[in-house]
Amino acid sequence: MAKNAAENKKSNTQFYKVLDFRGIKFSIFSQGQIISDLNCL
Repeated sequence: MAKNAAENKKSNTQFYKVLDFRGIKFSIFSQGQIISDLNCL
């Protein structure tokens, strides 16, 4: 039971890291998209 909880906690941490990474990539992409739109003006 304890081992299972540890495994779940580990996978959850990895999951949050992936979410954070995607969030950062998305933010950079959004900013790049905004800059591109301004350059088009």
